[in-house]
Amino acid sequence: MKIVITCLLLAAIISVAFSLASGQRALNELRAANLSLQRQVEARAAAPNPGPASEAPPTNFVAALTPQEQSELLRLRGQMQPLRQELMDISNRLSSVTPPKTPAAAMAPEQ
Repeated sequence: MKIVITCLLLAAIISVAFSLASGQRALNELRAANLSLQRQVEARAAAPNPGPASEAPPTNFVAALTPQEQSELLRLRGQMQPLRQELMDISNRLSSVTPPKTPAAAMAPEQ
């Protein structure tokens, strides 16, 4: 009976030692990963940050134009409204002159 108790006690001691050893190994790996991450954070903090303004594309292209180009742009924009109105008038006249043909009316024989 003493041998069985001794074997069980020895197995318990070995399993505790194994658990402690694997826990220590995992702890060492976590410390190494933590140190690596801290170095990455320090390296990013030390690197100059160009700022978000230099990364974003410009949104106001008119501001980059010369005064002559801006006046030409305004002149062309002013010409667009009458042209749109003329196009709408022509489209309305065309639709009122020729009603759209339906497929059933096109197939019916004329008398």
